[in-house]
Amino acid sequence: MTFVLPAPAQIRPFLPCRTGHPADSQPSPPKYTRLIDHANATGPCGSPTTWRPITMNETAYFFELLGMLVTDPRTGVLLALLLAAAVADYRTFRIPNLVTGGGIVFALLYNSLVPPAWNAGWAWAPAGMLLGFCAMLPMYAMGVMGAGDVKLMAMVGAFLGFHATLQALLFCVLTAGIAALAFGLRKRVMGRMLANAGAAMRGMFWSAIASGKPQLAPAAMPSVGKLAYGISIAIGTACFLVARQFNLV
Repeated sequence: MTFVLPAPAQIRPFLPCRTGHPADSQPSPPKYTRLIDHANATGPCGSPTTWRPITMNETAYFFELLGMLVTDPRTGVLLALLLAAAVADYRTFRIPNLVTGGGIVFALLYNSLVPPAWNAGWAWAPAGMLLGFCAMLPMYAMGVMGAGDVKLMAMVGAFLGFHATLQALLFCVLTAGIAALAFGLRKRVMGRMLANAGAAMRGMFWSAIASGKPQLAPAAMPSVGKLAYGISIAIGTACFLVARQFNLV
């Protein structure tokens, strides 16, 4: 009898079960997959398992995925514009129109010429832009944010499209909340911030009852200082991009 050994690439590990019987080895994962699979993933004999990269170590795997964010024109340009907006907002509490306006024009043109998906129509980028703009517009009307912050989120929406902008907004809101909490604790104005928030809610409630339209008078509330929301938008969007790159969202 003649035994034919398989090719080296086809040899699979022999994993015994607790019962002593051999078990089929798992198929190789795709080249880019989560380093840790879902909690309900099972290996031989029903035991929990995690995918481990076999062609390169995890550090190289990690930096290669991050590098793909920078080399892709869509996300690379977005990250560069977010960095420029964050630096400008930190230094001057203003975001130049050249950054936001130029980013919106680039995103609209690039996504029209190079669609992000085969089913992405001409309205893909404008829909995201309008979502980002409308989501921040109430905060601008209440005097919480500046016009530059609204335009920055609109720029993010033009790059990401409607559905991704929804997820990025959640990251930005969470980041802004953490920044506001840290600001209040560091400046020791948390009590005044909460009092201002309560006064704003009461004012909007009674004005809505009296005139049918909620109104806010931010000038009547004592200021606790300025917070650069452009930095929160930049950090929140960057965190979303990284999380999406690693299939975490």
